[in-house]
Amino acid sequence: MVNAKAWAEMTFSVLIDRVKNKGPVEIEETSFDYVNDEFKPDEKMHLLIGQAANDYRVETFEVLAVLAIALSNRLLSARSCK
Repeated sequence: MVNAKAWAEMTFSVLIDRVKNKGPVEIEETSFDYVNDEFKPDEKMHLLIGQAANDYRVETFEVLAVLAIALSNRLLSARSCK
C-alpha cells in the first residue's frame, strides 16, 4: 500500500526551496507539477501505485493526485512551522 504521508515526508525537501515565497495555491500547483512531471517512481513504488489504483478501483493518476495533495500539505505545514 502506498503511504502518501510517509512519501511526502521523504520528498518535501526536494521542493521546499521552490515554494519558499509562494502562497497555498501555488504550493499545491508546484506539488502537482512535481508529481506529474518530475517524480520518477522506482520499480517498487510503481508497483505500489498500481496496486493502490487496483485496490481502490481508481486510475493511476488519481493515486498520483493523492501523493501531490500529501506533498502539498507537508510543504504547507513546513512553511507554517517557521
